[in-house]
Amino acid sequence: MSEITREHFKTHVSPKLRRNVRMYLGISGVILVVILYRIIVSGNAFQYPLIALAIGLVVGIVVSRMYEISWNKEAEQVVSRMDIYGALFLIAYIAFEIASHYFIEQWLEGPLVLTVILSSVGGALVGRGFGMLKKMIEVLKVNI
Repeated sequence: MSEITREHFKTHVSPKLRRNVRMYLGISGVILVVILYRIIVSGNAFQYPLIALAIGLVVGIVVSRMYEISWNKEAEQVVSRMDIYGALFLIAYIAFEIASHYFIEQWLEGPLVLTVILSSVGGALVGRGFGMLKKMIEVLKVNI
């Protein structure tokens, strides 16, 4: 088994899938910078955003299952598509996001609410991006 290189990604991963993973990781990077800024400037406690980030990360990794990432033999590329289980995960993910906002607003107040919400969303995006990236690497290792 050879090591997966950047060239393998360019050649053997569909552009749409690469773009999606970049988008998830890019947006999550911006959100993480905003979270850090809000914690430093407002002087709020960091443990609540950290807990929300960890929960969001776990949810994001689980939700990365939303898309079935597989090898397309004709195109010789890693591709993704949403299956029925992915649709169910999407519904559960939306429910989680809505419920988390409600519960967060019940326990916290002020600027900390937005910071914790951003932390859960940022964690979910990081988890989803890395979960998809991990699955892409697994598929590439088996097929190239």
